[in-house]
Order: sequence, then structure tokens, then C-alpha cells
Amino acid sequence: YRSSTDMHNKLAYCGKDVYTMYLIHQAITAYAKRIPGLEASIQCAMDSIRPYLTCTVQGIRYDEDVIDRIVDENDRLMMQYDRCIRILIGKDGMEQVHKALKGKPGLFAGSSKQCAEYFHEMMEYPVLFRSDKTGEPALGKKILYRLQLKHNNPVIAFTNMYRKTSKETGALSFNPWRDDEGHRLSRI
Repeated sequence: YRSSTDMHNKLAYCGKDVYTMYLIHQAITAYAKRIPGLEASIQCAMDSIRPYLTCTVQGIRYDEDVIDRIVDENDRLMMQYDRCIRILIGKDGMEQVHKALKGKPGLFAGSSKQCAEYFHEMMEYPVLFRSDKTGEPALGKKILYRLQLKHNNPVIAFTNMYRKTSKETGALSFNPWRDDEGHRLSRI
């Protein structure tokens, strides 16, 4: 602190913050007592904080071989989903879809611009949602499911399966458990 006034202001701010948290805790506790099972649910979540923090800091123990097999299978599935999409759209359609990108074209299902080009420009499906930032059509998971309900197009289904599998693979990256010397203990 540069002065005693700075210190006093900082401590007053922190005191208000602590007091506000106390008031919030009191309100949550009073509310939870009115709904059966909510207190137990809150306590279960509170009891999980320490193990989650421990896993975040120390990592978790997992079997690398199992994870590698799942990731390999998911990679093969995603390549097949992309192959099916390319067959369904056709060579000319894929060339038109790739023009939506300025750089090197990637996999169709992972590119919102390519999906928007295909579904909204080529197939002339109505735009259900636009990005708040860019104003461009956005095709997130919920929007694709809504589009799938309205239109019987297998490209939508393959795109959804591709994205689901890709998300699962992304969720399989863990911080490995290490001993006190820093050696990995990832095998179970």
C-alpha cells in the first residue's frame, strides 16, 4: 500500500465483499430449507470442492491405453462422418462450400462458415440464429438440432455426430497424476 488511506480503503472493500458473501450464504440457506433435497444437493456439491481442487492441482490417475483407444476410434468415426458428408454434398457442392473460406478448407462439420454456406445458401434453409458479434448465421448444437427437426437432411445428422464425437475427444485430455518427484502416475 502506498498510504494508510489506501490500506484502509482496500480493507473496507474486502470487508464489504466478505459481508455480502455472508448475506448471500444466509439467503441461499433459507431458500434451500424450503425445497426438499436442495440442502443435501448443495452439501454434496460443497463436499466435492476439495477433491476437484486436488485433481486440478495434482492431476488424476487414468489408463493412457484406454484413452488412446477411444481417441483413435473417435478419429476414425469423424473421418467417416466427414467422408459421408462429402459424398452427400457432392464434388461440386463441396467446391462451392470451400469458397466460403478464405484460407485452406478444413473439415466441413467443424467449420461454421462452411455449414452456413451449405445449409443457408445452397439448401436455402432459413437462418434460425445469428451471431451477436458478427451478425453471421450461427449453427451451434441447438440450432442444428432445430434444423434437423425441420428438414430431413442426413448431412445435418452427420454434422451433429461429427461435432459430438469431436467434443468427446476434446474432453479426454486430462492432467496426469504426478508423484512428489514429478513422475507421471497415469497407469491404473
